[in-house]
Amino acid sequence: MLTPKIGVIKDMYAQLEKYCAAGRLDLTRWKYKRCLFEAGEYSPAEDQPDMMTGGKWKTGYDEAHFFSCSPVVTEEFAGKRLRLEIDIGGEALVRLGGSPIGSVTATARYPERTTVFLPGTYEKGDVLDIELEAAVNSGEFCDAAVDGAENTEYTFRSIYLWVADEVCEGYWYDLQAAFQALDEIDDERIKALVYAAIDDSLHIVDYDFDDDEVRESIGKARRLFNERLSAIPWQPGFEVLFTGHSHIDVAWLWRVQESIRKSARTFSNVVSLMDEYPEMTFGQSQAVLYRMIKDNYPELFERIKEKVRNGQWDICGNVWVEADTNIASGEALIRQVLYGTEFFKEEFGRVSKTYWLPD
Repeated sequence: MLTPKIGVIKDMYAQLEKYCAAGRLDLTRWKYKRCLFEAGEYSPAEDQPDMMTGGKWKTGYDEAHFFSCSPVVTEEFAGKRLRLEIDIGGEALVRLGGSPIGSVTATARYPERTTVFLPGTYEKGDVLDIELEAAVNSGEFCDAAVDGAENTEYTFRSIYLWVADEVCEGYWYDLQAAFQALDEIDDERIKALVYAAIDDSLHIVDYDFDDDEVRESIGKARRLFNERLSAIPWQPGFEVLFTGHSHIDVAWLWRVQESIRKSARTFSNVVSLMDEYPEMTFGQSQAVLYRMIKDNYPELFERIKEKVRNGQWDICGNVWVEADTNIASGEALIRQVLYGTEFFKEEFGRVSKTYWLPD
């Protein structure tokens, strides 16, 4: 089947999104405490009124806002891989049973990263002790702070537990990549075959039937789509390898001490994704960030060491901190490498083969 207008099949594609989730539990009430984070230490937390969906919370530099909730696993979610979807503004480290399992981030206007995978599976009646340590999105807040702002306000939009329909979700992302590829493929014949694979597979989806039948038809559509793609004759001219990296300035749009929490949010997210996707690799520089994690989040540090050992996590750079190489003396730069190399040797038993200088 050939649908001449791409907008028509994009509209059909948009209808798939609601089938990516197979179950959802909204978490609308959260206990709320607030304190300060100064010199790497938390002041005693002060109780605040419970936070409800749609509520507002204000924060600035050096603040910590703790939101906690303890939902009970229902029969619908028992034995399944669960995820948290979090859109509350700012940034937040997510803990389960006291251990970091990931992080989320958003601006005042829209979310940027909202999904956290829960480790393992759970039985009916299990209690999930969830805690969010929320803080300001420093990169967004910096300009306002320079102009004199002391805080910013966020909306506690929504948080819910959900279970993915992995087949439907997989088809959704497969088609998303294919639509994006259409804009980049130069070979008109191959582009036409990719378009046909999208078009023909979407027309298998039985949107007019009940939920179970729609999901069954999506499985058939995905199989057809993959068969059609696999049958396209092509010869790659090169191989592209991707690895993750997070460029964390120790101090730029945030204060030095905030690098402790920012690194924890970033690294907990990375190791969680590595658990979910074993093929994922990631490279991280600056020994000082690792030292911050070791001193403040020892459990997370051990998980990083595990990922280094199994080859998913790559030690980059060898420097203690990414320095300004335009101003620093030769001796200062050598000392950076000496301090960083010594730390990596002691903690990980290896050093990097590169001098990492992204700036």
